[in-house]
Amino acid sequence: VFDRAALSAPPYRSSARAGACPADACLRLRPVRLSGRAWRGEPDTCAQPGALVGSGVPFSSCSKRIGQRISTLHIRKTSMAALGFVNSSPAIGSLRESASAVAQTNTAPFAGADVPVGTSCFSSLGAICAASGLAAVGLASGKKQRKAKTTVVSTRQFVARHALDQSSRDEDLSLDEDPSDLLACSRRGLAVVCGLSTAVFSQVQGAAAGAPRMRSLPTSVRNSGGIDQWNMKHADLKRLKVMLDGMCLATTVDEALEEVHAIMSLGRNFWAYAYMRTLYSKKPDVYYGTLLAKPATLLPVVYTPTVGEACQKFGKLPFQRRGCYISLNERGNIKSVLEEYAAAELTQGPDGRYLCDCIVFSDGGRILGLGDLGTWGMGIPIGKLDLYAACAGVNPHRTIPVIIDVGCSDAAGNSDKVVVRDNELYTGMKQDRKKHTSEAGTSVNSEYYGKDSLIGEFMQAAADVFGKRCLLQFEDFNSNDAFPLLAEYRDKFLTYNDDIQGTAAVAVAALMGAIKLRKPKCTDLVGELGSQTFLFHGAGSANLGTLKLLSREAGVSKSKLFVTNSRGVIWRSEDGKEGSFRNGEQKGFAQVGKPTYDASKLEDTIEHIKPSCIIGAVGVVPGCFDEKVVDALVRVNGSERPSMFALSNPKDRAEITARDAYTWSNGRVIYCSGTAFEPVEVAGKTFAPGQVNNVYIFPGMSFGVIACQACSIPERFFIVAAEAVANSLDEADMRSDRILPHPDRLREVGLNVATAVVLEAQTLGLAACSLGQKWEEVRTALRSRMWAPGSPSPSSSSQLAGMCCAARSDDAEIGNLVQPHAVFSTDSQADRMLSLPATVADAGDISRWNSDNSDLCKLLRMLDTMCTATTVQEALEEVRAVMSLGKNIWAYAYMRTLYTKNSEVYYGTLLAKPAMLLPVVYTPTVGEACQKFGKLPLQRRGCYISLKDLGNVKSVLEEYAASELQHGPNDIRLCDCIVFSDGGRILGLGDLGAWGMGIPIGKLDLYAVCAGVNPHRTMPVIIDVGCSDAAGNSDKVVIRDHELYT
Repeated sequence: VFDRAALSAPPYRSSARAGACPADACLRLRPVRLSGRAWRGEPDTCAQPGALVGSGVPFSSCSKRIGQRISTLHIRKTSMAALGFVNSSPAIGSLRESASAVAQTNTAPFAGADVPVGTSCFSSLGAICAASGLAAVGLASGKKQRKAKTTVVSTRQFVARHALDQSSRDEDLSLDEDPSDLLACSRRGLAVVCGLSTAVFSQVQGAAAGAPRMRSLPTSVRNSGGIDQWNMKHADLKRLKVMLDGMCLATTVDEALEEVHAIMSLGRNFWAYAYMRTLYSKKPDVYYGTLLAKPATLLPVVYTPTVGEACQKFGKLPFQRRGCYISLNERGNIKSVLEEYAAAELTQGPDGRYLCDCIVFSDGGRILGLGDLGTWGMGIPIGKLDLYAACAGVNPHRTIPVIIDVGCSDAAGNSDKVVVRDNELYTGMKQDRKKHTSEAGTSVNSEYYGKDSLIGEFMQAAADVFGKRCLLQFEDFNSNDAFPLLAEYRDKFLTYNDDIQGTAAVAVAALMGAIKLRKPKCTDLVGELGSQTFLFHGAGSANLGTLKLLSREAGVSKSKLFVTNSRGVIWRSEDGKEGSFRNGEQKGFAQVGKPTYDASKLEDTIEHIKPSCIIGAVGVVPGCFDEKVVDALVRVNGSERPSMFALSNPKDRAEITARDAYTWSNGRVIYCSGTAFEPVEVAGKTFAPGQVNNVYIFPGMSFGVIACQACSIPERFFIVAAEAVANSLDEADMRSDRILPHPDRLREVGLNVATAVVLEAQTLGLAACSLGQKWEEVRTALRSRMWAPGSPSPSSSSQLAGMCCAARSDDAEIGNLVQPHAVFSTDSQADRMLSLPATVADAGDISRWNSDNSDLCKLLRMLDTMCTATTVQEALEEVRAVMSLGKNIWAYAYMRTLYTKNSEVYYGTLLAKPAMLLPVVYTPTVGEACQKFGKLPLQRRGCYISLKDLGNVKSVLEEYAASELQHGPNDIRLCDCIVFSDGGRILGLGDLGAWGMGIPIGKLDLYAVCAGVNPHRTMPVIIDVGCSDAAGNSDKVVIRDHELYT
């Protein structure tokens, strides 16, 4: 935001040429009379060669209604190149030439500057703000003039308010009004007014709309010229944006639920994540309404476990506006970065300060258990803040997700060895992190410590811009940095670390929940913790945080707290000079004296210390709680039920699965996990394992802190929050053996946590405002403050940001990619009945089968939108974009749709890239495709012969041939080959029945591609004599009894 003193400075009217005036000078464009001749696209004959914009160039112009004067603009010149253009471009009589020149000016962006605009009455008015705000031209007209008013708007607001459709907008418009929907502004009308080509105008419009956001973008995106340029630069991103925009058409919560449910029906929730991101970009309130409508279904999509995969592929999704990136290159200037982001995305309060209640920030250094993902870790702060809103009512439009970018490790720095930093789509700084060894002997990020600490500058800048009551939450920093940074800043700012404190609190809440299951009448859950013995397997930040909370706030003796590292149970000598600890944190919970038993073996350790609860958070040894460990734990606890927590994420890294824990213990173990597992039935009882997820703690914690304007966050808040979670268990939870409340009640739990936190803050004298003295009084006050979709929230500029995103999806090259396609149909569909699957024939025909099921209907429309290719090259671009996100079931679905719409392009595409695409249309993808074959829209290809057709099979074949095969001489239908199966042993997957049609279809595709067999003279056939139940296939997939079984 530029120096506000410039607003009161006298207008600058220098007639100097390029480079003759200071770069920091401000230029005021004086009002200029426009001639009344009709616009013919030629240069202005009245323009004086060498005349200056700043000194009143008499532009020629336009229609008779365009022409009262050029609006007065304040422009801060930040580049000598731009200054040269603005001040001295000779003979700028043609707006086309000037706009083109400005659009091509490669200069530093105008960082969200304010533009004072003197206006009169506006009619049929066009405006361009180009070169990221370095130059601006406004064309105004009016039937009458009145005294000019002056207001201050952002560059983007100026464009939105002025870009009116000349053909449809002829009424007065005051700049004091809220900007109209940018989608209603005619891009064509504005281009015509200014005499611009569509291509040139698209460049100018993109620059203008992106002007307020540049420094707060990640390095690579900024270097490419902005968000639109980044997405357009990469073919996969460009195609995916079109596809996702086409998939996401919902305007209501019900429609959004139908669309996302259809996507989730195919599994692979990463695509559902991509859909939800697109929905947020288009309709934020519908997005949050959808989350609130089905939290148990959708929170695992927008956060764990799906967000882990999403972060590993974050840059492979089209880039969107949400999220502020603070680069190491911005050291000394972080305040300006936050101000830029705030000006573009947040609302302003009465005092002019931008309203931000909370920032969640990460450096991407330890994303879940996946390691260093750098700026691709933005999915975590975004997801965290979504949970704030959905689970506790924190206003999402007053929050900022932030990534601190100081570099990223190579593939060796993350657990799955994913190429992140060296990927062409990596958005951040492509350099290693600078590290050093701390006094504690750990490797830490050097940029975070000392007088020039980047973290310190960021936190101080946030407090300066948003106030000291703005909550700053650490998220997913490497453990070696997490502890010292929390210790350094927890008493200086309103802050906490959710990985340490939030994880600890929810683990303690689960421990209290286990006590409630064992002792339903217990009223002192905190006190009861002291009677338990705990074994923590793994000494990472999560377990160490839980140990601290139990010891310091719950009063559990350290003699009852045992913890292991890779060397076994951690111990130290009496003088502390020897031991198996690796750092001071571990040393603090080391047992005194070297163990006399084999402390490296879990079963021996359990036999010796007899824990009532074992908590695993190792992350790198999945399945380490084997049957011997379970047997030992059950045995040493006698008649009492022991607790077993498997907290490592994602699911495939869990120390033990729910099924194994319940089965091996015969239901004796009280189990919970870090990632959700399905309910398990053992001995006639259904066990619903709880998920130890921070979502039970941090939304309510943060909402309570924000609501009472707390000045600090002591550890005491977390123990009362944990107790509030455990006390939220109801009878239904306890009947199903849950130790944490059902996810559908998260908003209620968040309110309970917030209430407990506010009461404790008031008791400790840390709250700036009182919300009441009794539980119900405080709870009622908090409920009234909870944000919900539809609440007043975004400022006009924030609304405009969303509109700009929506508008640009139809703009420039992106808009030209989408071509209308009718959903496939032929007149011959009525000819197919006998050769259809039995249930489809019963429904009436293929079209009715697809339309009668909501998921199939939605998927049919989405896939049709995704598949717009009419040439092999276009098809390759589209399928490559789909495959860039992995999970090739969607690529399989795309290729099926392509076959239906244009079989020649389909085979041409297969022949063009067989090594890439044959694994999509056949093995290995076809196995999963067959398991979900009926969940895809049914298409015409394939003949089904049922047991009911016995004695009439010839007629079935004749019907199919008449409908689908080529004609020969004498109208004979030509068929060279039939591949037929009964679906009884599909690959190694077992009996999939009619859903096994994917195999004959795939086999015949290989005939065509690999040997040149004419595919239009072949027939894939399924012989349908029934199908086994789920026990008849290896993955126990429900097929025969599925509603979509054909």
